[in-house]
Amino acid sequence: MESMEPQKEEQEQILTTQPQKKNMIGLFFAGLLVVVLVAGAGVFMYTKTRVAALSDSSFVLASAQVFNIPIAKINGHRVSYHDFMTDFSSLKNFYSQQDQGATAVTDTDISQQVISRLLINALINEYAKKYNVTVDQSDVDVAKSELLSQFPDEETAAQEVQKTFGWSLQTFTERVINPIVVEQKVGEAFEQDTTVGDTYKATQVKARHILFTVDDEHPIDEVKAQAGKVLQRIKDGEDFASLAAEFGSDGTSETGGDLGWIDRGTTIPEFEDVIFAMSAGELYDGVVETQFGIHIVQVDDVKTINDFAAFFQDQLKAADVKIYSDIANPFAVADSATDNVTTNIDSTPEQTT
Repeated sequence: MESMEPQKEEQEQILTTQPQKKNMIGLFFAGLLVVVLVAGAGVFMYTKTRVAALSDSSFVLASAQVFNIPIAKINGHRVSYHDFMTDFSSLKNFYSQQDQGATAVTDTDISQQVISRLLINALINEYAKKYNVTVDQSDVDVAKSELLSQFPDEETAAQEVQKTFGWSLQTFTERVINPIVVEQKVGEAFEQDTTVGDTYKATQVKARHILFTVDDEHPIDEVKAQAGKVLQRIKDGEDFASLAAEFGSDGTSETGGDLGWIDRGTTIPEFEDVIFAMSAGELYDGVVETQFGIHIVQVDDVKTINDFAAFFQDQLKAADVKIYSDIANPFAVADSATDNVTTNIDSTPEQTT
Protein backbone atom coordinates (compact mmCIF):
# COMPACT_ATOMS: atom_id res chain seq x y z
CA MET A 1 0.00 0.00 0.00
CA GLU A 2 2.87 2.32 0.80
CA SER A 3 4.30 1.78 -2.74
CA MET A 4 1.02 2.99 -4.20
CA GLU A 5 1.28 6.43 -2.56
CA PRO A 6 4.23 7.74 -4.68
CA GLN A 7 2.47 6.60 -7.87
CA LYS A 8 -0.69 8.39 -6.82
CA GLU A 9 1.24 11.58 -6.10
CA GLU A 10 3.00 11.41 -9.51
CA GLN A 11 -0.34 11.02 -11.27
CA GLU A 12 -1.76 14.00 -9.42
CA GLN A 13 1.27 16.10 -10.41
CA ILE A 14 0.89 15.09 -14.07
CA LEU A 15 -2.80 15.94 -14.01
CA THR A 16 -2.14 19.36 -12.49
CA THR A 17 0.75 20.28 -14.83
CA GLN A 18 -1.07 19.35 -18.09
CA PRO A 19 -3.60 22.24 -17.88
CA GLN A 20 -0.74 24.57 -17.03
CA LYS A 21 1.15 23.50 -20.18
CA LYS A 22 -1.99 23.91 -22.28
CA ASN A 23 -2.51 27.39 -20.87
CA MET A 24 1.09 28.29 -21.62
CA ILE A 25 0.76 27.06 -25.21
CA GLY A 26 -2.48 28.99 -25.63
CA LEU A 27 -0.89 32.14 -24.26
CA PHE A 28 2.09 31.67 -26.58
CA PHE A 29 -0.07 31.42 -29.70
CA ALA A 30 -2.29 34.29 -28.54
CA GLY A 31 0.80 36.42 -28.07
CA LEU A 32 2.11 35.34 -31.45
CA LEU A 33 -1.21 36.29 -33.06
CA VAL A 34 -1.06 39.72 -31.43
CA VAL A 35 2.47 40.22 -32.77
CA VAL A 36 1.38 39.18 -36.26
CA LEU A 37 -1.66 41.49 -36.15
CA VAL A 38 0.41 44.42 -34.90
CA ALA A 39 3.05 43.77 -37.54
CA GLY A 40 0.35 43.45 -40.22
CA ALA A 41 -1.27 46.69 -39.12
CA GLY A 42 2.14 48.35 -39.26
CA VAL A 43 2.77 47.10 -42.78
CA PHE A 44 -0.74 48.12 -43.78
CA MET A 45 -0.32 51.69 -42.49
CA TYR A 46 3.15 52.00 -43.98
CA THR A 47 1.87 50.77 -47.34
CA LYS A 48 -1.01 53.25 -47.33
CA THR A 49 1.43 56.07 -46.62
CA ARG A 50 3.65 54.97 -49.51
CA VAL A 51 0.63 54.58 -51.78
CA ALA A 52 -0.23 58.22 -51.12
CA ALA A 53 3.31 59.06 -52.23
CA LEU A 54 2.90 56.90 -55.38
CA SER A 55 5.78 54.60 -54.46
CA ASP A 56 6.77 52.04 -57.08
CA SER A 57 8.78 49.83 -54.72
CA SER A 58 8.16 46.12 -55.21
CA PHE A 59 7.43 45.71 -51.48
CA VAL A 60 4.77 48.44 -51.53
CA LEU A 61 3.20 47.03 -54.71
CA ALA A 62 3.08 43.52 -53.24
CA SER A 63 1.66 44.77 -49.92
CA ALA A 64 -0.93 46.93 -51.68
CA GLN A 65 -2.06 43.90 -53.65
CA VAL A 66 -2.24 41.69 -50.55
CA PHE A 67 -4.23 44.28 -48.55
CA ASN A 68 -6.28 45.35 -51.59
CA ILE A 69 -5.39 49.01 -50.96
CA PRO A 70 -7.06 51.42 -53.39
CA ILE A 71 -5.55 54.52 -54.97
CA ALA A 72 -9.08 55.83 -55.54
CA LYS A 73 -12.79 55.08 -55.28
CA ILE A 74 -15.74 56.11 -57.40
CA ASN A 75 -19.21 55.65 -55.91
CA GLY A 76 -17.61 53.22 -53.48
CA HIS A 77 -15.98 51.09 -56.21
CA ARG A 78 -12.26 50.59 -55.66
CA VAL A 79 -9.48 51.37 -58.10
CA SER A 80 -6.60 49.25 -56.86
CA TYR A 81 -3.15 50.74 -56.44
CA HIS A 82 -1.68 47.68 -58.11
CA ASP A 83 -3.78 48.32 -61.24
CA PHE A 84 -2.83 52.00 -61.16
CA MET A 85 0.91 51.32 -61.04
CA THR A 86 0.64 48.58 -63.66
CA ASP A 87 -0.96 51.00 -66.11
CA PHE A 88 1.28 53.88 -65.04
CA SER A 89 4.41 51.87 -65.79
CA SER A 90 3.05 50.79 -69.17
CA LEU A 91 1.98 54.29 -70.23
CA LYS A 92 5.32 55.72 -69.11
CA ASN A 93 7.04 53.13 -71.29
CA PHE A 94 4.81 54.20 -74.19
CA TYR A 95 5.67 57.90 -73.85
CA SER A 96 9.38 57.18 -73.47
CA GLN A 97 9.36 55.97 -77.08
CA GLN A 98 7.43 58.90 -78.53
CA ASP A 99 8.77 62.13 -80.01
CA GLN A 100 7.31 64.53 -77.47
CA GLY A 101 8.49 67.73 -79.16
CA ALA A 102 8.73 70.87 -77.05
CA THR A 103 6.23 69.74 -74.39
CA ALA A 104 7.36 66.67 -72.47
CA VAL A 105 4.78 64.43 -70.82
CA THR A 106 5.39 64.43 -67.07
CA ASP A 107 4.68 61.76 -64.46
CA THR A 108 1.84 64.00 -63.25
CA ASP A 109 0.32 63.98 -66.74
CA ILE A 110 0.59 60.20 -66.90
CA SER A 111 -0.95 59.81 -63.43
CA GLN A 112 -3.91 61.93 -64.52
CA GLN A 113 -4.45 59.86 -67.65
CA VAL A 114 -4.22 56.56 -65.79
CA ILE A 115 -6.50 57.51 -62.89
CA SER A 116 -9.01 58.96 -65.34
CA ARG A 117 -9.17 55.76 -67.38
CA LEU A 118 -9.40 53.48 -64.34
CA LEU A 119 -12.16 55.56 -62.75
CA ILE A 120 -14.07 55.47 -66.04
CA ASN A 121 -13.65 51.70 -66.22
CA ALA A 122 -14.95 51.31 -62.65
CA LEU A 123 -18.02 53.44 -63.35
CA ILE A 124 -18.64 51.66 -66.67
CA ASN A 125 -18.61 48.35 -64.76
CA GLU A 126 -21.30 49.75 -62.47
CA TYR A 127 -23.56 50.37 -65.47
CA ALA A 128 -22.59 47.04 -67.01
CA LYS A 129 -24.13 45.39 -63.94
CA LYS A 130 -27.20 47.60 -64.18
CA TYR A 131 -27.80 46.62 -67.81
CA ASN A 132 -26.71 42.98 -67.31
CA VAL A 133 -24.01 43.44 -69.93
CA THR A 134 -21.87 40.38 -70.59
CA VAL A 135 -18.83 40.16 -72.83
CA ASP A 136 -18.38 36.99 -74.82
CA GLN A 137 -15.06 35.79 -76.15
CA SER A 138 -16.39 36.43 -79.64
CA ASP A 139 -16.83 40.13 -78.77
CA VAL A 140 -13.22 40.33 -77.63
CA ASP A 141 -12.01 38.42 -80.68
CA VAL A 142 -13.68 40.90 -83.03
CA ALA A 143 -12.06 43.87 -81.27
CA LYS A 144 -8.72 42.08 -81.13
CA SER A 145 -8.87 41.30 -84.85
CA GLU A 146 -9.21 45.04 -85.57
CA LEU A 147 -5.92 45.57 -83.75
CA LEU A 148 -4.23 42.65 -85.49
CA SER A 149 -5.35 43.90 -88.92
CA GLN A 150 -2.86 46.75 -88.55
CA PHE A 151 0.05 44.27 -88.52
CA PRO A 152 1.31 41.59 -90.94
CA ASP A 153 0.61 38.83 -88.41
CA GLU A 154 -0.13 38.19 -84.73
CA GLU A 155 3.52 37.62 -83.84
CA THR A 156 4.47 41.06 -85.18
CA ALA A 157 1.57 42.60 -83.26
CA ALA A 158 2.69 40.88 -80.06
CA GLN A 159 6.26 42.13 -80.51
CA GLU A 160 5.08 45.70 -81.08
CA VAL A 161 2.77 45.62 -78.04
CA GLN A 162 5.62 44.25 -75.91
CA LYS A 163 7.96 46.97 -77.14
CA THR A 164 5.46 49.83 -76.82
CA PHE A 165 3.64 48.94 -73.61
CA GLY A 166 5.84 46.32 -71.95
CA TRP A 167 2.92 43.88 -71.99
CA SER A 168 2.15 40.57 -73.63
CA LEU A 169 -0.66 40.59 -76.16
CA GLN A 170 -2.81 38.70 -73.64
CA THR A 171 -2.23 41.36 -70.96
CA PHE A 172 -2.96 44.13 -73.47
CA THR A 173 -6.20 42.35 -74.38
CA GLU A 174 -7.25 42.07 -70.73
CA ARG A 175 -6.30 45.60 -69.69
CA VAL A 176 -7.14 47.61 -72.82
CA ILE A 177 -9.33 45.72 -75.29
CA ASN A 178 -11.73 44.14 -72.76
CA PRO A 179 -12.66 47.45 -71.07
CA ILE A 180 -13.24 49.05 -74.49
CA VAL A 181 -15.60 46.23 -75.45
CA VAL A 182 -17.49 46.56 -72.14
CA GLU A 183 -17.87 50.31 -72.67
CA GLN A 184 -19.18 49.80 -76.19
CA LYS A 185 -21.73 47.25 -75.03
CA VAL A 186 -22.88 49.46 -72.15
CA GLY A 187 -23.35 52.29 -74.66
CA GLU A 188 -25.42 50.02 -76.88
CA ALA A 189 -27.55 48.94 -73.92
CA PHE A 190 -28.12 52.58 -72.94
CA GLU A 191 -29.22 53.42 -76.47
CA GLN A 192 -31.92 50.75 -76.18
CA ASP A 193 -33.12 51.96 -72.76
CA THR A 194 -36.69 53.25 -73.22
CA THR A 195 -36.68 54.92 -69.79
CA VAL A 196 -34.09 57.55 -70.78
CA GLY A 197 -35.56 61.05 -70.63
CA ASP A 198 -35.35 63.94 -73.09
CA THR A 199 -32.26 65.35 -71.36
CA TYR A 200 -30.17 62.67 -72.98
CA LYS A 201 -31.83 62.54 -76.40
CA ALA A 202 -29.77 63.57 -79.42
CA THR A 203 -30.20 63.78 -83.18
CA GLN A 204 -28.07 61.82 -85.62
CA VAL A 205 -27.92 62.45 -89.34
CA LYS A 206 -26.94 59.92 -92.02
CA ALA A 207 -25.40 61.91 -94.84
CA ARG A 208 -23.36 61.59 -98.01
CA HIS A 209 -21.36 64.10 -99.98
CA ILE A 210 -19.29 64.68 -103.08
CA LEU A 211 -16.11 66.61 -102.25
CA PHE A 212 -14.39 68.79 -104.84
CA THR A 213 -10.86 69.81 -103.84
CA VAL A 214 -9.72 73.41 -104.16
CA ASP A 215 -6.00 73.99 -104.82
CA ASP A 216 -3.64 75.92 -107.07
CA GLU A 217 -4.57 73.79 -110.06
CA HIS A 218 -8.27 73.95 -109.22
CA PRO A 219 -9.20 77.52 -108.19
CA ILE A 220 -12.38 77.96 -106.21
CA ASP A 221 -14.42 79.64 -108.95
CA GLU A 222 -13.79 76.77 -111.37
CA VAL A 223 -14.51 74.17 -108.68
CA LYS A 224 -17.79 75.86 -107.73
CA ALA A 225 -18.85 75.94 -111.36
CA GLN A 226 -18.05 72.25 -111.80
CA ALA A 227 -19.84 71.32 -108.54
CA GLY A 228 -22.87 73.32 -109.64
CA LYS A 229 -23.08 71.35 -112.90
CA VAL A 230 -22.82 68.02 -111.05
CA LEU A 231 -25.49 69.16 -108.56
CA GLN A 232 -27.83 69.95 -111.45
CA ARG A 233 -27.30 66.47 -112.88
CA ILE A 234 -28.40 64.99 -109.53
CA LYS A 235 -31.45 67.24 -109.50
CA ASP A 236 -32.23 66.02 -113.00
CA GLY A 237 -32.34 62.45 -111.73
CA GLU A 238 -28.82 61.03 -112.05
CA ASP A 239 -27.61 58.71 -109.28
CA PHE A 240 -25.79 60.46 -106.43
CA ALA A 241 -23.55 57.48 -105.63
CA SER A 242 -22.44 57.10 -109.25
CA LEU A 243 -21.51 60.77 -109.51
CA ALA A 244 -19.71 60.57 -106.15
CA ALA A 245 -17.60 57.74 -107.55
CA GLU A 246 -16.84 59.81 -110.67
CA PHE A 247 -16.13 63.22 -109.11
CA GLY A 248 -15.45 62.69 -105.38
CA SER A 249 -11.91 63.48 -104.28
CA ASP A 250 -11.83 61.72 -100.91
CA GLY A 251 -12.17 58.12 -99.71
CA THR A 252 -15.97 58.26 -99.54
CA SER A 253 -16.09 58.27 -103.34
CA GLU A 254 -15.66 54.48 -103.15
CA THR A 255 -18.84 54.13 -101.07
CA GLY A 256 -21.09 56.53 -102.94
CA GLY A 257 -20.05 59.48 -100.76
CA ASP A 258 -21.45 57.81 -97.61
CA LEU A 259 -20.39 59.57 -94.38
CA GLY A 260 -22.36 57.30 -92.08
CA TRP A 261 -24.22 58.50 -88.99
CA ILE A 262 -22.99 61.88 -87.76
CA ASP A 263 -23.37 63.31 -84.24
CA ARG A 264 -23.44 66.99 -83.43
CA GLY A 265 -20.02 68.36 -82.61
CA THR A 266 -18.11 65.77 -84.63
CA THR A 267 -17.68 67.73 -87.86
CA ILE A 268 -16.89 71.31 -88.85
CA PRO A 269 -19.61 73.88 -88.03
CA GLU A 270 -20.35 75.09 -91.57
CA PHE A 271 -20.99 71.51 -92.68
CA GLU A 272 -22.84 70.51 -89.51
CA ASP A 273 -25.16 73.53 -89.62
CA VAL A 274 -26.34 72.53 -93.08
CA ILE A 275 -26.94 68.82 -92.57
CA PHE A 276 -28.69 69.18 -89.19
CA ALA A 277 -31.14 71.64 -90.73
CA MET A 278 -32.12 69.16 -93.45
CA SER A 279 -34.76 66.42 -93.57
CA ALA A 280 -34.39 62.76 -94.46
CA GLY A 281 -34.06 62.27 -98.23
CA GLU A 282 -33.27 65.94 -98.88
CA LEU A 283 -30.62 67.15 -101.35
CA TYR A 284 -29.09 70.50 -100.38
CA ASP A 285 -30.08 73.10 -102.93
CA GLY A 286 -26.63 74.69 -103.20
CA VAL A 287 -23.02 73.75 -102.50
CA VAL A 288 -21.29 73.93 -99.11
CA GLU A 289 -17.89 75.58 -98.83
CA THR A 290 -15.52 74.40 -96.07
CA GLN A 291 -11.79 74.31 -95.42
CA PHE A 292 -11.70 70.96 -97.23
CA GLY A 293 -13.25 72.20 -100.45
CA ILE A 294 -16.70 72.35 -102.04
CA HIS A 295 -19.35 69.80 -101.09
CA ILE A 296 -22.58 68.57 -102.61
CA VAL A 297 -24.59 67.23 -99.69
CA GLN A 298 -27.53 64.87 -99.31
CA VAL A 299 -29.16 63.63 -96.08
CA ASP A 300 -30.36 60.04 -96.31
CA ASP A 301 -31.91 59.68 -92.84
CA VAL A 302 -32.41 61.39 -89.48
CA LYS A 303 -33.00 59.71 -86.13
CA THR A 304 -33.19 60.47 -82.42
CA ILE A 305 -30.97 58.41 -80.11
CA ASN A 306 -30.15 58.10 -76.41
CA ASP A 307 -26.90 60.05 -76.02
CA PHE A 308 -24.71 57.83 -73.85
CA ALA A 309 -21.67 60.12 -74.12
CA ALA A 310 -23.55 63.10 -72.66
CA PHE A 311 -25.17 60.92 -69.98
CA PHE A 312 -21.88 59.37 -68.90
CA GLN A 313 -20.07 62.71 -68.73
CA ASP A 314 -22.74 63.93 -66.32
CA GLN A 315 -22.40 60.78 -64.22
CA LEU A 316 -18.65 61.30 -63.94
CA LYS A 317 -19.13 64.90 -62.82
CA ALA A 318 -21.71 63.88 -60.21
CA ALA A 319 -19.85 60.81 -58.96
CA ASP A 320 -18.47 60.52 -55.45
CA VAL A 321 -14.75 60.35 -56.22
CA LYS A 322 -12.07 59.90 -53.59
CA ILE A 323 -8.40 59.88 -54.52
CA TYR A 324 -5.91 58.79 -51.87
CA SER A 325 -3.02 60.82 -53.21
CA ASP A 326 -2.37 64.33 -54.46
CA ILE A 327 -3.52 63.40 -57.98
CA ALA A 328 -6.18 65.91 -59.05
CA ASN A 329 -9.68 64.64 -59.66
CA PRO A 330 -9.96 64.57 -63.47
CA PHE A 331 -13.75 65.03 -63.36
CA ALA A 332 -14.02 67.82 -60.80
CA VAL A 333 -16.16 70.75 -61.92
CA ALA A 334 -14.26 74.01 -61.47
CA ASP A 335 -15.84 76.62 -59.20
CA SER A 336 -18.86 74.45 -58.43
CA ALA A 337 -20.44 75.02 -55.05
CA THR A 338 -22.45 71.80 -55.30
CA ASP A 339 -19.63 69.57 -56.48
CA ASN A 340 -19.89 66.10 -54.92
CA VAL A 341 -16.31 65.05 -55.57
CA THR A 342 -13.49 64.95 -53.08
CA THR A 343 -9.76 64.52 -53.42
CA ASN A 344 -7.94 63.54 -50.26
CA ILE A 345 -5.32 61.39 -48.62
CA ASP A 346 -7.14 59.12 -46.21
CA SER A 347 -4.95 57.55 -43.53
CA THR A 348 -7.80 55.64 -41.90
CA PRO A 349 -7.40 51.85 -42.23
CA GLU A 350 -10.05 50.34 -44.46
CA GLN A 351 -11.70 46.97 -44.61
CA THR A 352 -9.88 44.95 -47.23
CA THR A 353 -12.74 42.76 -48.35
